[in-house]
Amino acid sequence: MIATPDHWHAIPTIHACQAGKDVYVEKPVTYCIAEGRCMVQAARKYSRVVQCGTQQLSGPHYIEAAQLVQSGKLGKVTHVRIWNIHNRWPGVGFPPDEPSPETLNWDFWLGPAPVIPYNRVKASGAFRSFWNFAGGTMTDWGTHHVATVHHVMGQDRPRSAVAAGGKFAIRDLYETPDTMSALWEYPREWTLEYTLRQANAYTADRSDYGIVFHGVNGTLYLDRSGYELIPEKDRAMPRTVGQPRVSNFMPESLSDYHIRNFLDCVKSRQRPNADIEIGHRATAVPHLGNLALRTGRKLVWDAEREAIVGDAQASELLTRSYRAPYLLPEV
Repeated sequence: MIATPDHWHAIPTIHACQAGKDVYVEKPVTYCIAEGRCMVQAARKYSRVVQCGTQQLSGPHYIEAAQLVQSGKLGKVTHVRIWNIHNRWPGVGFPPDEPSPETLNWDFWLGPAPVIPYNRVKASGAFRSFWNFAGGTMTDWGTHHVATVHHVMGQDRPRSAVAAGGKFAIRDLYETPDTMSALWEYPREWTLEYTLRQANAYTADRSDYGIVFHGVNGTLYLDRSGYELIPEKDRAMPRTVGQPRVSNFMPESLSDYHIRNFLDCVKSRQRPNADIEIGHRATAVPHLGNLALRTGRKLVWDAEREAIVGDAQASELLTRSYRAPYLLPEV
């Protein structure tokens, strides 16, 4: 079980595969895109079952929603929206650096990341909001969303990404954006849009997270509590399953289904619902959104080569430098 901060996911996953262990690794599966391909290679080379913690892929109502969309009930889907919206203003402030607690090996916690002074905010669950350790809400929640969208749409390889945003409202220690919009274009003529807002909690969707599929015959709203099909005039039949728009960030059953799937695959040696290849591609899309934001440019993505086309600066950010002795294992 790999449940470390994000910058520590790849190294122990690969070591575990090399040691003959099957692995359940939390999302986002990588700190940078290049790590994902190494993790896939390790799983295949050592014949390991590697399940990513995108629990939605095992949820019965998510599977039902995917079948509904794939059956053509919505007609041609041209646009998918995903979002995370809440209000954390005025933020955490600027707590000072301090000596690390005696009970914490701070150097080991940092691992492959650069050495920086200990700070209790950075060492907490807020590590996700610092570029040395993670990719903000975009990779933390975005990976969940994108994995589901890929499953429903049957396509997991965008061809471009563009983004805008920054720290527009909250002045505090966090580094990742409090406001952000990203847009990816996929080959079968549809776009995926992500909205992040951390300084205003209002949303017309009446939910602070979710996925909406916009088709010519209807719209499907989907979250962890259920789904709702809203017809476009009389071209689809309305339908509701569960209690959509009721905040329930992690129903216990969702994790139960996902863990059960992992354990079943450990026995059968089949690939799990969130196989490492699926998790890698779902994580790569939020990473591309962050890279588009940080470079300020539209990025063209060659999904076959897993390379950014014609942008050397952005391409350098597909991988990272590893601080010895915390190196990415050779596969």
